[in-house]
Amino acid sequence: MLLLTLLAVTSALTPTVDRTIAARSRLVAALDNAREDREIVAAIDAIEAATPFKGFASEDFVSFAVAGDWQLDYATRRDSTNLTKSYVRVRDISQTVEKDASRTRVAWTLPTTGDAGTLEVRSTMRFQAEPRPHHVLRLDGHFLKPLHKLSAEPTDVVNHVAASVPYELFHPDRTVIELLYVDPELKILRCTRGTTDPVLTCQVWRRQ
Repeated sequence: MLLLTLLAVTSALTPTVDRTIAARSRLVAALDNAREDREIVAAIDAIEAATPFKGFASEDFVSFAVAGDWQLDYATRRDSTNLTKSYVRVRDISQTVEKDASRTRVAWTLPTTGDAGTLEVRSTMRFQAEPRPHHVLRLDGHFLKPLHKLSAEPTDVVNHVAASVPYELFHPDRTVIELLYVDPELKILRCTRGTTDPVLTCQVWRRQ
């Protein structure tokens, strides 16, 4: 019911709402069944085409809609090398969003040493509605939190974790985070170096 209410806010036209629901169902099915990237990206494109989000993205609405705990389900681009993959394994990426701040946590392990922990990226953020609804983030810091005393060099851990996740998660202050779609259980972000630059990554997050 809440999903239908939010979708109704984005458009008074029933056909548009129907197209959005159909595209969303297509995306969730593709994610749940580990489909190929092209199918997931096509579903994201269909959601964007069906959902005229721009005119309804007030700061209060966006703050309410994106607040809470999220888990990264999919990202269209990760540039980790084979060396990085052999050094560190990323188990999970989660995020907590408040009105003007976000905390992204990357859970990692080192297969060769048994070290494990999280790398937390803290940011202050502000919302801008133009030219497209997006967040501008200011990096507050990176915080390495091992579960036990590290046997590895902390700088090496941070560098390899950074190379294993989408660029904008580690460098939020260098990217523009565009809000493409949001409902009570799902949000889609498009991340670029600027509002007119080519897309770096599309991310799909599910609420925890």
